[in-house]
Amino acid sequence: MTALLDLFTHEHDESAIGYMRRLALKNGYSSWKALLRACGVKPSVRAVLAEREILATALGLDPAWLEAFVPADDKPVCVSDPQFARTTSDPVCPSCLQSGAYVRRVWGHALITACPEHGTTLLDHCPNCGVELQQSRHDIAFCGCGFDLREAHTQPASLGHLWISARLAGDMRDIIGTTELGSEADYLRLADLLYMLAVRFDSAQQTRRGKVAVPKTINEAIALLTPVATMLESWPGRFEQHVRDRLQAGNPNVFNLTGRLGAWYINLSRQCLNPSAFAPVWQAFSNAVIDQFEGNLRGKNGLTPSLDRKQRYFALTEAARLIGTTREHLRVAIQRGNVSSHTTRKGPSYTLALIERAEVERIVRERAEWTSVSEAAETFAVPPATINYLVKAKLVEADQDWKGCYLKGGPIRTQSIVEFAAQLNTRVRPSNDDSVLTLSQLNGRRTTDAGAILRLYQAIGDGTLCPVREDTTGQLSGFGFSESEVMPILGSVALSDGLTLTKLESITGWKYEALSFWTNNGYLSATETLIHGRATRVVSNAALADFRRTWIPISDLARSLGTKASAMSQKAVSMGITIHGQCLLASGTKRGGLIAMADLARLIS
Repeated sequence: MTALLDLFTHEHDESAIGYMRRLALKNGYSSWKALLRACGVKPSVRAVLAEREILATALGLDPAWLEAFVPADDKPVCVSDPQFARTTSDPVCPSCLQSGAYVRRVWGHALITACPEHGTTLLDHCPNCGVELQQSRHDIAFCGCGFDLREAHTQPASLGHLWISARLAGDMRDIIGTTELGSEADYLRLADLLYMLAVRFDSAQQTRRGKVAVPKTINEAIALLTPVATMLESWPGRFEQHVRDRLQAGNPNVFNLTGRLGAWYINLSRQCLNPSAFAPVWQAFSNAVIDQFEGNLRGKNGLTPSLDRKQRYFALTEAARLIGTTREHLRVAIQRGNVSSHTTRKGPSYTLALIERAEVERIVRERAEWTSVSEAAETFAVPPATINYLVKAKLVEADQDWKGCYLKGGPIRTQSIVEFAAQLNTRVRPSNDDSVLTLSQLNGRRTTDAGAILRLYQAIGDGTLCPVREDTTGQLSGFGFSESEVMPILGSVALSDGLTLTKLESITGWKYEALSFWTNNGYLSATETLIHGRATRVVSNAALADFRRTWIPISDLARSLGTKASAMSQKAVSMGITIHGQCLLASGTKRGGLIAMADLARLIS
């Protein structure tokens, strides 16, 4: 067969049928169909799809080139998709014909209406005779009436239609005023997405894709695609509004996306999620659903909204999780009218309620005013025990039954602690006292008097005990109280590092009579305080350390030398060392002698 033909090289972007038309014209055949008959192939576009191997052999065509026009079934398709192939109409771009009188492959796609190269609408009717241009005409550059199509004038294409035609043609050049809907790989299936959106654009019509014919003319294609093209020119705003309109028009008694949006949603999700493609389209859809849909989004339906978009409605379980309460507490609050909700569906024994984000945020704000003991302690930089003391002294507001209230996130009202701190700052009385105890140190870890710590905090609350140091951090840790003022109220609680005289006697072996004499006469510093309602003298560790640096009891020296205290006293006097701090008992016995550390040092030196 090839020996009978005057063959010439085809163009890289030429359609197979167009090439055969030129071959037929060059070799004297009446039409491309006559050429196909001579090759033993049925003379139709559909037949070419099935007989491409025979055709390639008969005409000596490059199988790879023919494959581009008629791809294998398992390969991605775009302009070569058989379901969108034009079978009769033969649109052209006059400007393209001027540069080469052959049929471009992309002109054969039923949804391509414009030339991306020249920005004009394709021409499918002769401007001279008005007849539709058919694939059966003999010369590609001329109408059957003889009019030279290269001289025809065409109209500029809209941005939306220009973008659609460019991406369907595989042209990825930027088109100002439009936005990409996906990647170049996604656009291999762009025709399916556009066709679905177009034929189902009117939500009032229950249109099935198979019932709508693929457009045969340029005007039909423009009419079908214009609603979609218009959305593309204002993407994503118009598309999101389109989704919201569909949600509004759907059955309000249906609370899921499939039931509300029907086949349109099923087809869109199939196009965008199986496999994942057209991410901007699905994101715009997700944004509209998150903003508008008052139904149940259990599992979020694979939605991928923008980071700045927030879900508007929440099911009861999810709302309870966000709020930090139980589903049952929230349900009861709704029944009592304390929480506003939207009922999406009722059944014989159930009600499905959704709570709007604004209501959830309101509850969260109110719950934040109440906090746990541990969170309050961390916020105000004090131990949890301090918060508990404030609660027991009724200096801050607390509710031990808070768990039963959906509006409380804990037992402590945070603002009441803030108000207590502000009140303390107004009571600060600066002092030069170096012995200052912070609020955190006013605890009862070593006390046996449970009421002492409570009386201390009550004294702070009623102003009997005022801070001598203010807090400038907005917390509680900075408040300081004079140790000399705390001890009479707190007793051993404030001096957890101190000892009573009785305890000191048992530890050191010093006689109580001697200890009492030393404290009364200034040898050993002690503070009198109340423990279990009884006056008690307490020696702090600091005071004890100061005493040991200044004095050494004769009884300690005697014990270390294995002799008696009386013998040690006599020896010290014989050496010219003065004995201090001795008390005279009723029996005439002297007890509690002290030797100054300085005297011992001089003796050694």
